[in-house]
Amino acid sequence: LIFYEFIYFFLHMTMRQAFAALSAARLEELQAYLGPLISSVAIDSYFAHWPEDRKQRMIGEFYEKLNESELEYTESTQFETDLEGDERMKAKLKALFMKLASNVANWAVDNEKDIAVVALVIKTAISEWKNMKLDALVADVAAKA
Repeated sequence: LIFYEFIYFFLHMTMRQAFAALSAARLEELQAYLGPLISSVAIDSYFAHWPEDRKQRMIGEFYEKLNESELEYTESTQFETDLEGDERMKAKLKALFMKLASNVANWAVDNEKDIAVVALVIKTAISEWKNMKLDALVADVAAKA
């Protein structure tokens, strides 16, 4: 469940970055490509040996949870603030990483406020997010349009 939470989060971050740089048609193409790829890999990571019908049901459940998580992460950035520009963006990013950390802490130790888990998740997720260089990847997709 923790593994899947990270997948949901990083897919959200990918689509968030893509939304700012791609046309609606390219966004749909990206979703159509990433959705089946990521869901099948996520399920096969643990359940490759299971019967195909069960895996298909799990993929369906994965999509349901992905959609729920997308709403949850989006809602975590829907707040009023007097901040503008970069400061506003930083506040929204902080809210996203905090939501991820709370969700992981809830799965890991049944306490969404466990500071040891929250701090480690935030530190690790920010590091991995930076290493992804999503802005460059999305710019590359946009350039190939």
